[in-house]
Amino acid sequence: MTVEKLSEIADVSVGTISTLERKLKVNLSITTLLKLMDALNMKPYELFGSADPSIDELLEDNRALEEKLQNIADIVNSKPE
Repeated sequence: MTVEKLSEIADVSVGTISTLERKLKVNLSITTLLKLMDALNMKPYELFGSADPSIDELLEDNRALEEKLQNIADIVNSKPE
């Protein structure tokens, strides 16, 4: 998988992924981490060492929030000024 494709699937910037590839010290938000894990089909326990269901719930909550925010943005953008 290319960096560009991963960036597209995970909705994470190419720069963020490139920084991670170069193994530079980087502040990575939990949202970005979860998006990358989801795009790579990584299970939370593979990284965190346990199969805590709250991680999956966090992913689902994040997706639901993104959908709601996108719906609001679509409504706002569709209204004529």
